[in-house]
Amino acid sequence: HIGLIRWLRSRGADLDGLEIRESPGGGLGIFATRPFEPGAAIGLLPSAAIIDPVAVLHRDDVARAALAQGGSEPFAFWLALAS
Repeated sequence: HIGLIRWLRSRGADLDGLEIRESPGGGLGIFATRPFEPGAAIGLLPSAAIIDPVAVLHRDDVARAALAQGGSEPFAFWLALAS
């Protein structure tokens, strides 16, 4: 998950007062490391840090090639992310 934090920050995410770690319920979670005021924004996630599946399918060469060969959209999306 350190790689995820680095990736998010490189795209302008503000994670001040937050940490990403393993969740007791399984997987990863975002946890506060300090108190926040009620109603206050707790972070910033700019659009550059959001993976848009539709954009990947239309812009990524690997995804477009997988679709051209008859691959499903979910397969093409995950293949593009893995490449």
